[in-house]
Amino acid sequence: ATTEIYTLSLHDALPIFPVLIDLLGKSKNDEETISAIKALGNLEAEESIPLLLNHLNSKHPVIRAQSAKALGTLNYESAAKPISRLLEDKDWWCRFHAASSIYQMGEAGKKCLQNFFKSTKDPYAKGIITQFLSKPQ
Repeated sequence: ATTEIYTLSLHDALPIFPVLIDLLGKSKNDEETISAIKALGNLEAEESIPLLLNHLNSKHPVIRAQSAKALGTLNYESAAKPISRLLEDKDWWCRFHAASSIYQMGEAGKKCLQNFFKSTKDPYAKGIITQFLSKPQ
């Protein structure tokens, strides 16, 4: 089932990696898309970065949130700015995964969160950023 593909190990997933990329790029089924995003995030597949960045703009909040989460596992600092747009998302999970992903990027991510905090007027964005920046080291 497509909802179980994200549990594959890297070894098991290598033969179907092109299928996951294709599925992420072409599927019209939200559940398949979410499963492909989760699988590619678990595989830490850098080849999926352009597609994951594109899915940050999905109309479906779970797809946006899972894309941010997957990009966080890749520790791709250049994704911090596109992910940061989700800090002002209406959906709490989008904001949470955006903040979490940026926070995982180390000092550069923390600086990004601090700068966003200073520039936003959104109280929900400020709240989620504070939650991560106040974590004990």
